[in-house]
Amino acid sequence: MLSFLERIQEKWAPVFRPNARPNKDLEHVRESIFCERALNSRRQSVDLARMFAAWLLAACLLGPAIGRADQTDPALDELFAELNAADAPFAIKEIELQIQSIWSDPHSDSIDLLMNRAQEAMDQDEYDVALIHLDDVVDLAPEFAEGWNRRATLFYLMKRYDDAVLDIEKTVMLEPRHFGAWSGLGLIFLDIGNKEGALKAYRKALAANPHLARIGRVIKELEPDVAGRAI
Repeated sequence: MLSFLERIQEKWAPVFRPNARPNKDLEHVRESIFCERALNSRRQSVDLARMFAAWLLAACLLGPAIGRADQTDPALDELFAELNAADAPFAIKEIELQIQSIWSDPHSDSIDLLMNRAQEAMDQDEYDVALIHLDDVVDLAPEFAEGWNRRATLFYLMKRYDDAVLDIEKTVMLEPRHFGAWSGLGLIFLDIGNKEGALKAYRKALAANPHLARIGRVIKELEPDVAGRAI
């Protein structure tokens, strides 16, 4: 996988003559140019994100109020009952997708736009830009559980584990059945060596969705080790 500098060099390489003789001073100048252009590009992305956020904030304040948070949708109770009773893989997957679709719907065009912009930035590894959008999401819609969960995912990618855990705690406070958030918490605890915490989080995930086969296998692997430590 190319490093950040290598990706920048690959992007700007056509600017220079391909047959030029190697020159240490020239190489130093080239790297400086590469880095400067990369930083300028990133600054422009951040500035545009901030301008967009300011415009969106004004639109939200002047426009209609944000609707209820998705995790309060009464349809979820029936879907979780169906999920627990289902046994066919296709039916299980279909129900999971319906649940996730409801979780991801903020009932607000403005918040939905922010979420989409954040995801686009995350897909491009522009984490600082994504964070600006997700900060606005949780500020404008603090009762929207998926906003906190999405920002927790971003913090995990940024290796800001403490912040990720705080956002997951907020997510499951709003939606205790969020098996995706519980699974993410288990993953974080595994990464930092907290097997007991990981086991507890994974059990919460499996309690919400008993069809998480991989989580079930991890639980079986963790239980003997955690039980041994307790003795």
